[in-house]
Amino acid sequence: MKQLLLSLTVLLTLSSQLFSQANLKLYGFAGRGGATGTLYYGICNDVAPYTITLDGSASFNNTTITPGSHTLQIVSTSSNVYKAVLNYDPINGISASFPVLPVGTNTFTAFVKRKSNTGVSPSCNGSFTIAVNGNAPPFVNNWYNSGTIIPAATNTPTLGNLCSGNYGFYATDNTSCPASGTGSLVASYTVGTGSFPIDMGTTQCAIMTSNLSCNAVCTGSAQLMPMPSDADITNTILNGPTSANGGFGPAPISITNQCAGMVNGIVMDATGAQAQCFWTISEPTPLVVMFNKTNATAPNFNNGSYTVLATGGTPAYSYSPSPTVQNLTVGTYTACVADANGCVTCNTVSIAQSSAINELLASEYTIYPTLTDNELMISSNTLSLENIQLHLISLDGKDMDVKMEKNSKQITLFLNNLSNGVYILKINTETKSAYKRIIVKH
Repeated sequence: MKQLLLSLTVLLTLSSQLFSQANLKLYGFAGRGGATGTLYYGICNDVAPYTITLDGSASFNNTTITPGSHTLQIVSTSSNVYKAVLNYDPINGISASFPVLPVGTNTFTAFVKRKSNTGVSPSCNGSFTIAVNGNAPPFVNNWYNSGTIIPAATNTPTLGNLCSGNYGFYATDNTSCPASGTGSLVASYTVGTGSFPIDMGTTQCAIMTSNLSCNAVCTGSAQLMPMPSDADITNTILNGPTSANGGFGPAPISITNQCAGMVNGIVMDATGAQAQCFWTISEPTPLVVMFNKTNATAPNFNNGSYTVLATGGTPAYSYSPSPTVQNLTVGTYTACVADANGCVTCNTVSIAQSSAINELLASEYTIYPTLTDNELMISSNTLSLENIQLHLISLDGKDMDVKMEKNSKQITLFLNNLSNGVYILKINTETKSAYKRIIVKH
């Protein structure tokens, strides 16, 4: 899509006197179907020099501007602020509003929308339409052909039936905006005069798309816009990944509920000429939920845990029930993750009994016999047994009451009161815990 080219020319007063009422004037034209155009601005009855910015950056001649909303700000040496919000629509041209102005400022705008031929020369169906607004009427606009005024077109909003050529306009209100200290603004000045061609151009089109918010959820959309919208368009076709649509005339057409993929638009005019345009409806990567888990040491031990690992989608993520869950027994658990677009993925994780009971501390001790009918001995040649704690736990999580004899080198547990079965010996030091499987068989 072509861009709107701004050619900015400042009309500055040479007088050091601040007049009682400032004047701000904006003139411009939009090109065919949103192609290149020109904007001029003039300000007088304030103190020069002026600081001019467009969208916060210093503004110079031949500044480019894309379709959308842009802010032009002019600050005079006397600290008066003039702010204009310019809206450029590729279909409807330029408009302006003035959110900030010194009290009593006169404003005047004259914006021209160009319509270009779509047929073959000498098909003379080009035209211009001017929109004039301000707070100091009456307004005057003149049309020019190759620099010569068209008398019958004075104060005519639309100039039509135009063949290829160069045309211009001049527009003003009833205020006097001095140049070089004397006189009124006239057509010979750059500010207030525009010159631009009617071109024979070919039919064009553009596609605007809305992408998928979630992977594989077909909520995309696309709109085909013939350019220019007022051309002699007869047929339009828009093919999407999921469905297609067709229309007659220059009106935009749309398709919705599209999956990700290529979109193809076709525009045809009365001469049989065609234009094609392409765009892609995209989607985020799949939102994937994985886990980093720690198994429980026994079926009824609540020392299992998991941490959710989320990838894909659109960060940031939110978690249900939480990113890390602890104190879990053996079982299956579900965790869900939602991304910034509201896409949700759930997954399950199984907390099992650890297949390799922690032997880190147990390797520092001698525990025997692990298959016993009565006594269980714990000894160590390197560590003191004075400050350790021992628990014998059944597989249903109960802490068993057993008789114990203990000295610095050996501990004896008497298991004659226990039923046959598998138990877990838990060894606690001040900083660590270890587990050992014990089988009691009388």
